[in-house]
Amino acid sequence: MSLPRLTGPFADRSIVTQVQQSSESRSQHSSIPAERSYILYEQTGEPFQYSLLEHHDSVRLFRLHPSRTSTAAISCSFLDVPPSTNPEYEVLSGFWGDQTSFQPVPLLVDGRSCITTLQLVQALYKFRHRDRQRLLWIQSLCVDPRNLGERSRQIARLRDILLSAERLILWLGAAEDDSNLVFEHLAQFAHLVSEGNWPRSLLPDARYGRESTGLPGASGARDHVQPYTGHAAAAFVKLCSRPWFYRPLSITELALSKNILLVCGDHQLPQIPWYNPISLLVEAYPSRHQLPPYHGVSLFADLNIPVVDAVAHVSSLSFHARILNHPYPWLRDGLRMENAYRIVRNCRPNDRRDSVFAIASLESIPPVDINYQLSVSDIYQQATFALLQMHRSIQVLRRLASPSRASDLPSWTLDFSTPLETTGAIWALPGCRFLKDRVSQKLNDEEVDAQRRGLWPCDSQVPQPRLEYGKLTVAGRLMETVTAIGPPMSATIATDQTSRSFADILAAWEDLASRLQPTKRFPHSVADAFFDTLIANDTHDVLRNNPPRPLFSPVADRARKWYMHHGSGILRRADGEYFAALDHDDETDVRTQPATSPHDILYDISQIWRSSSDGEGSSQEFGRRLARACACKRFFITDQGSMGLAPSEAREGDVIVFLPTGAFPLFLRPCGDKTATTAYRLLGEGFLYDWWRHIEPVFEHRVKMGSYGDLLTEFVLE
Repeated sequence: MSLPRLTGPFADRSIVTQVQQSSESRSQHSSIPAERSYILYEQTGEPFQYSLLEHHDSVRLFRLHPSRTSTAAISCSFLDVPPSTNPEYEVLSGFWGDQTSFQPVPLLVDGRSCITTLQLVQALYKFRHRDRQRLLWIQSLCVDPRNLGERSRQIARLRDILLSAERLILWLGAAEDDSNLVFEHLAQFAHLVSEGNWPRSLLPDARYGRESTGLPGASGARDHVQPYTGHAAAAFVKLCSRPWFYRPLSITELALSKNILLVCGDHQLPQIPWYNPISLLVEAYPSRHQLPPYHGVSLFADLNIPVVDAVAHVSSLSFHARILNHPYPWLRDGLRMENAYRIVRNCRPNDRRDSVFAIASLESIPPVDINYQLSVSDIYQQATFALLQMHRSIQVLRRLASPSRASDLPSWTLDFSTPLETTGAIWALPGCRFLKDRVSQKLNDEEVDAQRRGLWPCDSQVPQPRLEYGKLTVAGRLMETVTAIGPPMSATIATDQTSRSFADILAAWEDLASRLQPTKRFPHSVADAFFDTLIANDTHDVLRNNPPRPLFSPVADRARKWYMHHGSGILRRADGEYFAALDHDDETDVRTQPATSPHDILYDISQIWRSSSDGEGSSQEFGRRLARACACKRFFITDQGSMGLAPSEAREGDVIVFLPTGAFPLFLRPCGDKTATTAYRLLGEGFLYDWWRHIEPVFEHRVKMGSYGDLLTEFVLE
């Protein structure tokens, strides 16, 4: 029988209509092997149409009827569930294909032909019961994709749907690429899994800074999770590339489901309440100690290591508590949108709005309007502004740049559908920032708030950020203007410091710095300032120049050794006295100066420079730090006689500002004639040498006057 003419989005897609099913008796295995395409015969000429839900907040459930034979066609129907009922249902989650791998299959629902995918039909065969029906919520089937109003309401209720479900069935797909080796390996340690406990490996655990231990097992059984070996390790890496891990909704499902059954082929992981089964997958990976370390704070608070590979991304899905009523009080906060946005940016959504809606559903009151009738730009603006309010920090905007960032977004808006980029980010030093007394034993409420939020304490006279008509208005301190700028240095060139390209760029930067010799505003040597700038060394600015900046930077000796191998000599000729002083006293080291407190600048420097204090090792450390700070940056000088590093997009005429709660200066470009407009385009963060001189008057004004709002300027970011 041939299929009738289809209407709707699949009308132009060809459908394989005839696949003969074997009449031979088969085993009572309920799944369809992935290599065999079982297509249901069309039985009616009537296309399926979703009926309107009876109530505004009803949920449509998928009723999968039982079958005692695995070869019988799927029999199913929809059930309109009003809010007053409490049915027992499960959520079936899987990857059902995208636009490039879509295999349309007709599925009979209530006797009418509903187009779905081969992957979903295979899953229905897999999870169909023999003797009882199964109520499922499947997002791709239970939500009418053409009804934008229903789609918006149902995704807005995603949190309630997941929290009310009996469990989440996580279907990774059929066994392939030796995935069975992964689960066969983990099956050896199933006896270690119990409620309230989770097995650990003997590998050094960088996330916790200790060596993990497992639970004692049965006599003669292994009592620790052993790492994958050989083909199993390679199979795990391939498993991490499966598309389910890159669905935005997967983050929400993992975070809000009280029970999770992870199934792959004919294998499954133990189902334990409150626990994330992906953590067991990652636990046995032999190189997991190379993943971003967990230093006692949120893993996602500041990802200094970019999540670019599959294993690291999957690992990020396993580090959080899943639900708000976790039995352990300290884990009841669960995963929040303010942390999840860093993970979702590595996902690959079919609809870019799903990246925001998925993580907004983590909040009891979604901070954005879950409405598919709004544009991507509107949704991303709302989400970015919500994150600014959640973090109470402008630092959310640190990593705007991305090679694939959509051009339809305002300059200040995060792109939630592109990976995080960290190569263009200046790296903050560890420790508290912008505090008058770092070791004070008595902190008042204002100082505690300052420590939590950054430099700018709560001040009612400071205008709060506002979002109006796609423009973000923020108050900040205007510092200096870029008057001359050097060529950009890519991340590749910054790393290859023996290349001709690096030498040419560095020579141009040195020439630019030497121009400051007669007009510099700082008392220190131009060469000394240049070396600090190359590594974005803001230690003294962080400490408000207390103790005062020494004659020679703490990194001067290391920088000189590095410069002997890589410098062009322009600075040595322009600032000969400085290099002569260093050559005369090789033992010059600021660390020999008296310390003003146990936690002053000397402690910070010891944390930064962990390699050998002399010889080739120290110069290599300077080179590594330079590569990290200068990647995707340009050296510049300013109208007030200073220097710094700017985003690669910067040019002459851009202004340098410091915004409330920031950690580094930001670069803005005036839109049009800057005498006639206050609108700017945000370029990104950078570094300005000795920038505390612009902030210190603000800090002192706050101490004396109780406010500093009159010293700030409002900037409208487009």
